[in-house]
Amino acid sequence: MIRSLLVIFYLFSLLSCSTTSFTLRNESSLLSREEILSDPEYPLAKAFDAILRGLPNHESFHEFSKLNCAKKSSSPLCGPFRKLKVLKQLLAQKTTIYTPSATKPLVPLTPTFSKSTILNWTSLRKTQIPNLLKGFLGLTQPELLLIASRSIQENRCPNNTAIATAATLEDYLPDEISYATLAELYVKGGNCSKMNLNDREHFWTRAGIFYFWNKDYKAAAKILSKINPTDAYSGRSTYWLYRSQKELNDSVGVATALNKLAKQHRFSFHNLVASYYENREPIPEYSRSISFANRSVKFKKFNNDIASVEILNRLGFLESAHVIVDWLLTQPSVLEPAVRLSLAQMGDDHAKVVQLPGILMFHPELISRESITLNYPRAFFPLFQKSSGRISPYLLLAIARRESSFYPRAISPANAQGLLQMNPDTVKVLHPNGTFNLLDPEINISIASGYFSKVLTEMNGNLPKALAAYNAGEPQVHNWEKRYPVKDVILGIDLIPYRETRDYVANVLSTYYWYRKIYENNSDFKQLFP
Repeated sequence: MIRSLLVIFYLFSLLSCSTTSFTLRNESSLLSREEILSDPEYPLAKAFDAILRGLPNHESFHEFSKLNCAKKSSSPLCGPFRKLKVLKQLLAQKTTIYTPSATKPLVPLTPTFSKSTILNWTSLRKTQIPNLLKGFLGLTQPELLLIASRSIQENRCPNNTAIATAATLEDYLPDEISYATLAELYVKGGNCSKMNLNDREHFWTRAGIFYFWNKDYKAAAKILSKINPTDAYSGRSTYWLYRSQKELNDSVGVATALNKLAKQHRFSFHNLVASYYENREPIPEYSRSISFANRSVKFKKFNNDIASVEILNRLGFLESAHVIVDWLLTQPSVLEPAVRLSLAQMGDDHAKVVQLPGILMFHPELISRESITLNYPRAFFPLFQKSSGRISPYLLLAIARRESSFYPRAISPANAQGLLQMNPDTVKVLHPNGTFNLLDPEINISIASGYFSKVLTEMNGNLPKALAAYNAGEPQVHNWEKRYPVKDVILGIDLIPYRETRDYVANVLSTYYWYRKIYENNSDFKQLFP
């Protein structure tokens, strides 16, 4: 008993001391310093935070936590104490530099010709598309047209040559290859993508877009109507079906496509565009308000852990609270969607943008002003405001949300780094005499905002083209401007040949719209195309 009292006395002496090792972390708490220190949960919360984060002298807290958690009426914080090993591993992961595995080098396969015969045809049509694309480099237009003709005649699957040939022949646009031929090739390749519905959607959508560009709206509607979209955050195929039906004056088809966009692709860029054309709200649920369930009925064993998150948040121990949130959101026993939404609300901004899109996609009953606002958090916002210059900080936020999901230590296989995924080689060109830690949020935002401002100027203020250049490079965008000479801005975005880049541009534009609508009450769609 005496030993226990000594331990408790020692702990409170540590808590009351003003030391650099144990500062009061209440910068995000709504409570005053006095209220935090007098909170009965504070000593145990302080102990848990110190042990989890390995702060100096954290060993001295172990005895105190054991004594308190041995009681029958123990604090909810005792649950996380029993999970310290796994929680420490999660914390280590959160502070680790994340680098995806490097991709294996492609082994190209080049066609072997004997006059008008392709000798290795069977191997070609079965080879993966990226390998074919590399193998087709250097082929002449007549050779590519020969492969295209054979691909269209081919009735066996796989028919990967159809896709690789179409993608390569796009280099000859706009005058040396017909839109109809490209569309036919994409249809043919998509017919064989039965096991990968995402690829089939992609190939058939591209076919429909080429038919639309060729003003063959009937053919466009026919192929696009066959698509059952797999990506709720795209909406591209349904949008071009809507546009095709509109050109055909098919009011029933237009209404059906619009309803599909509104119900299945609420958060997509293409629903946003269609809503603007039709003068309707893209997500009507934004006007309603709902409360989130903060306890599980099905999995009550997790409720103490949820309560511990609330305690840690209330007392300002945010880093520790966020680790427990991450652990709860990755449990095999899936908590109810409303509870997961409530947890994401208490997590860090990275957890919000990773978890919330899926929750809102599959559970539209949870869509409200509150949940949409949570889906677009203002991570590192003071830093974005400081570095934005003439660019809206919300545009930079939208880019960062797409680039890194607000994970400042992200590094891509191409060595792009940090919140806005700046490549060190690009930074070296911009600042030849400087050395920068691109994983530092403030440095990354400052350099990236300056670079994007430069790109936007070079693209004459055209935001979609500037975003495409930021993602794929300025030379590529200038090449695409020549290849796809269209006045329709949306058609220009969706004709971008890189799937990643066209999805990137659409996503950032949509995100930018929602940031300005939520935080500036600005729902002017034209802001996306200044």
